[in-house]
Amino acid sequence: MDSCENAYDTPLMYEGGWGKKLNYVIAISKDEILDVTPRYTLNAMMTRMRRTLVPEEWLKTTLSTRRTQSWEMQGPERL
Repeated sequence: MDSCENAYDTPLMYEGGWGKKLNYVIAISKDEILDVTPRYTLNAMMTRMRRTLVPEEWLKTTLSTRRTQSWEMQGPERL
């Protein structure tokens, strides 16, 4: 949701409408932490070329570790 734009489920608005060149879009909720960048970009190859801040494998591993830690902190009632 984007309350400033009064928009819901319009992920391409930022790159397509505003001309933003996104590198990383990370979604965080109480249950998940995910790299959702592909949903927000128009050109996957160009986006991959801009993603140079951290190695992709590091990002994948780190998000997975954080997700697991979050689940462990919530305890068995999470299930």
